[in-house]
Amino acid sequence: MRTLFHKMILAVALLILFTGCAAKEPDISFDSSIELKVLYSDKRSFYKDYGNYINMEFPNIAFKVISIAPLYTSDRPLVETLPELVAKETPDLLFLNAYQQQILYEDEALLPLQQELGQASLDQMPLGVKEVLELQGNGTGEIYGIAASFSTEALYYNKNEFERLGISLPEETMNWEDTIRLARRFANSETAGLYLVNPDPALLFTKIGLSEGLTYLNKDNTEIKFHTEGWEQVLLSVKSLYDEKAIHTAASNSDRFISGSAAMTIGRESYLEQLVSADVSFQWGVLPFPSSDPAAAPIDLMHVIAVHKDSIQAKDAVKVIQHILNGTSKILDRQAGALPASMSSAIASDASHPFHFMYTKHAKTHLNRSDEQTMSFSEHFHQQFFTYLSDTIRKVINGDIELEAGLQQIEQFGNQQLQLETARRA
Repeated sequence: MRTLFHKMILAVALLILFTGCAAKEPDISFDSSIELKVLYSDKRSFYKDYGNYINMEFPNIAFKVISIAPLYTSDRPLVETLPELVAKETPDLLFLNAYQQQILYEDEALLPLQQELGQASLDQMPLGVKEVLELQGNGTGEIYGIAASFSTEALYYNKNEFERLGISLPEETMNWEDTIRLARRFANSETAGLYLVNPDPALLFTKIGLSEGLTYLNKDNTEIKFHTEGWEQVLLSVKSLYDEKAIHTAASNSDRFISGSAAMTIGRESYLEQLVSADVSFQWGVLPFPSSDPAAAPIDLMHVIAVHKDSIQAKDAVKVIQHILNGTSKILDRQAGALPASMSSAIASDASHPFHFMYTKHAKTHLNRSDEQTMSFSEHFHQQFFTYLSDTIRKVINGDIELEAGLQQIEQFGNQQLQLETARRA
């Protein structure tokens, strides 16, 4: 016990030493009253999420909010209307989702922020979040925005059901093959091995394949390939779950995991709130999303805060970002429905929090690149291809068509749609 105590004292001393040697947080102040133009969904939401908290510390900042909402009622695509709005209004601060940021990055409308923010602010970003942001820098380490929050998927499990049936608890190092094997052990019980809220088997099929490093689009978006050994193996595994009735999907408003009749489920961090509010009667745990690389996890950026490259208030806009990232502001801890993207956040500092593990994970950046690829396609392509994908995978699961034939048909139809997409853009 004495040795343990001495180790704890040493650890605290090293932490203090490290903190003292770390980059100093910037001294944030504003010389006079200023007005910053902000791009946000709407004025009321901006003040609720950010503006009121910023003004508590800096009442001399006035915000003029430019709403992005009207663009989503336009008949024209966002890839055209968003750059036009931003060029016309030149907002100083832009609060964007990942797709909106990608559009403006490609339009060269965003200010590089690495040097502007400084090392102390960059150190506030979780490792995986920073890796996703750096994708646009093409290996240079440059970033064109900071994430206010991020999201991930995780494996939730019912400890009681595993222990009741004498089955070993799932582990953090499990890949999808391990997870499927574990789910199949519940096949002959009244407990669902794996419960999914979304009943579409194609979603699980693509989720597993992409997570394990498979791709179906080539780099220049000109070819789809599903008829491969890798995708065939994934579909075979998914089909076995359905054949053995080890997987159950939502058929009513009742959630089988929350009701205690499922061993595992996949959910985002927001699912945690449902578990807590339901006050479930069983013990549960949360593990990272199954992966062949346990050091990495899927990371989706939520609010990305950027600065316009032509902003005349760029320096003050950067200061606001630094304040938001600064742990003393606690602004990010107040954001609901996602994980705060700051190492000073309450979750990052609380080792007992179920999602604390996300603050040391690398990002599965190939998933983000895949998302960028598919987001570049038209709504028509999405509707046609993914509807066909869903219908065909369901037919394979039900035994209406052979597995290999199904993958061939998906590949053939997908490439036909790619040709049509190219023709529409010509």
